[in-house]
Amino acid sequence: MKKEMKQVLWVVALFVILMTATGNLVSAAGFDWSDDTFGNACKKVYSVSFRSGGGASSAIYKKLEKKQKYGSMITIPKVPQVPAGYQAEGWSLKKGGAEAGYKPGKKYFVKRNVTFYAVIKKKNNPKLILHRNDGDIYKIIQAPSGKLKLPVMANEENYTFLGWSTRAGQKTAPRYEAGQVITVSGTMHLYAVRFWRYQEPNLVRNSFHYPENYERIIFVGDSRTYGLQKVLYEQFGKEYVDSHVSFVCRSNTELGWLKSTGAQALLKEIEKCRKNEKYAKIAVVFNHGINDLRDINGKQDLNDRLSQYVSYMKKLGTKLSMKNCSLYYMSVNPINGGEKGSTKNRKCEDVRTFNSGLAGELGSQYHYIDVYSYLMRTGYGTVSNTGDGTDDGVHYTPKTYKRIFTFCLNNIRKTENYFNIEDVGS
Repeated sequence: MKKEMKQVLWVVALFVILMTATGNLVSAAGFDWSDDTFGNACKKVYSVSFRSGGGASSAIYKKLEKKQKYGSMITIPKVPQVPAGYQAEGWSLKKGGAEAGYKPGKKYFVKRNVTFYAVIKKKNNPKLILHRNDGDIYKIIQAPSGKLKLPVMANEENYTFLGWSTRAGQKTAPRYEAGQVITVSGTMHLYAVRFWRYQEPNLVRNSFHYPENYERIIFVGDSRTYGLQKVLYEQFGKEYVDSHVSFVCRSNTELGWLKSTGAQALLKEIEKCRKNEKYAKIAVVFNHGINDLRDINGKQDLNDRLSQYVSYMKKLGTKLSMKNCSLYYMSVNPINGGEKGSTKNRKCEDVRTFNSGLAGELGSQYHYIDVYSYLMRTGYGTVSNTGDGTDDGVHYTPKTYKRIFTFCLNNIRKTENYFNIEDVGS
């Protein structure tokens, strides 16, 4: 670059020397401009015209026409009167040109008579075609902005809707989840990912491998934790379950219950478990928060609730750590927001945001157990805790509860480096 600049400066210097020595305007290339050829060119006026893409002229285009001196600069105007369903790309110097090399607002130096031709193209209105799992069309959604939040589908009998994929027939591990915002360009096809509940493994007692270095594992939570306790009691007996695990839970509870009642009940359970050994090591697994995600009023409201949770859990965690407890926080697990009733005031995307915040902000004080991703990857079933068989989209089937329990046990064991086994049911 420096070499090129030096060459330019030498040419300019030579030009000045020759002009001074001869008294004539002589270029370094040897052209004599003393007859004012350059001055005459600068005085010449050129026409700047605008036409439709096909070359037609009309009053709206004639209004844009200009007369400009050589070397003057114009601003490229907008293409006028674009028909409905079309969009203006700009201008071309070629009649019928498809590429708009000259965009509105850009500058153009006039050196000759010039005609600009409008480049107008039909709008490519993005749309999303949603299909059922078997390929039948479920819904068509226009996406004029190019952005779209994916909807949720209610569960069909014996199936769980997990999300959306780019191929039909997929049963687990969706590419996109309900409530996720995606970019849509052109026509996009997505297919519902549907998990068939009959393919879910039905775990038995010998599937449970308890950590050997804990005197007790205590699960703390809401109706989902109660549902877990209920299934284990019904299928394996209270005596067997109570010999390994305790539950501190209450249905329909939020953070306020944990602060006022749940934490005290947990401390009492810890002391009860230590009657025989004062310093016995205990694992505490929290699975709480789904009820705090009801009626979220925007991003700030969600962030405020998350902040309150993290603040309190850190405070409680300090107290529990001093009592020789290892702390775990299980993710708030997936819901189907398309079910009527208990999920209608909860959003799938809020669950994901809440989980992300918990995992990132609780720090090393808690081991985060990501059951949410495990269930989305492998499938799950939902049913009401009431026993009436209603699919409420929030609580889980016995098969799923047992898989959640086993996944937690395996994660607890792994963090203590006792075993390195694959997740049961994965």
